[in-house]
Amino acid sequence: MFWMVDRYSIAQNPHLITKEKGSWKPIYNAHPTQKLPILHTPDQISYFHWGLMSKWSNNKVMSSKLFNLDVERAFEKTSFRKSLQSRRCVALADGYYVWRQIGKKQHTPYYHYLPQQQLFGIAGIWESSEDLEGNSFDCFMCLMRQSTSPSHTTEEQPIMVLSNDVNEWLNPDLSEESIRELIRKSEEIEVATHAVSPAIRNTENNSSTLTEPAMPADQHGNYTLF
Repeated sequence: MFWMVDRYSIAQNPHLITKEKGSWKPIYNAHPTQKLPILHTPDQISYFHWGLMSKWSNNKVMSSKLFNLDVERAFEKTSFRKSLQSRRCVALADGYYVWRQIGKKQHTPYYHYLPQQQLFGIAGIWESSEDLEGNSFDCFMCLMRQSTSPSHTTEEQPIMVLSNDVNEWLNPDLSEESIRELIRKSEEIEVATHAVSPAIRNTENNSSTLTEPAMPADQHGNYTLF
């Protein structure tokens, strides 16, 4: 059992992908409920909330946990299938964090990124919705897949979209088979990884040190062998 992928970084200016102009304050600890840069149309960055899709959950406690979705469930479940067919997006990132289980109650955080440290997209779906108080907002969920690659430290991985495939993923006329092909393509992407500080758990932390190599330590700060 592994902890869910619930953190990523977008330290580089996301406008590098879209060629738009704009300054950027690095985010090293992107987390659910935060407004984050996504593309739901080519070449135009928008800011959507990560998660809180109350349209898909009437339970406020549960809706706060709806920030990732197994892609096979999206294909199978009617409520998600329509979004997968017509409301795809990419969350712009340059790395993501996963937790490796090393004991019954011990988990060590690792940072994953492309070897050249370039920007990429995390495949997702988006929705315009309302919270339980009637406030409207735009939100997105990241799509996950089960990894078979030995280069990953956890079974659950984001579906990565390289910059040259972003426009294809966003193409509204893409067939289901083409969507599946892009998902299969993501399985071939090689990533680099290293252990990082468990300080990533605290959403108040937002420093470049979060992405730097550190001695492996569990969520309580106890050093481990892995």
